[in-house]
Amino acid sequence: MPNPNSQWLLLDKLGEGTYGLVYRAKYQKSDEYVAAKIIRLQTEEASIEYQNEFNILKQISKQDENLPDFIGIFGDYDALNSPRIWFVMELCSLGPITRLLKQIENKTQLDNYEKEKLMAYSLQSTLKALKYLHQSGIMHRGKSYHFSFKISI
Repeated sequence: MPNPNSQWLLLDKLGEGTYGLVYRAKYQKSDEYVAAKIIRLQTEEASIEYQNEFNILKQISKQDENLPDFIGIFGDYDALNSPRIWFVMELCSLGPITRLLKQIENKTQLDNYEKEKLMAYSLQSTLKALKYLHQSGIMHRGKSYHFSFKISI
């Protein structure tokens, strides 16, 4: 696996999951920003989860307009010399759906009708992505409703 440190610069932490942390990262040779989920492979369970996630990301990448594209997988070691896997994927710059809905709700320049229309469109895009996943036999196990799907507003 290629080492990510020669290509990607980690920036701010976006969130965390059961097995790892998600960061915003920048490609060092351009202005491309991505999401990088980093999993420490300390347990057999984490290793199995990494294999499952890798297979799912390969399967769904570029298959639905509402899902982020998978860019690649990388590997390195942390400061304690533990192996880590980086899943690099398209950055959903609007963030998780819960944050997006709160941002729409707080827009004072929009009337209630406009807010409801934007919220409905955002939720529709999210539900389309979930429908695609479920039809593909994949269940999204994100923490509560912290989904990040692509929504074009």
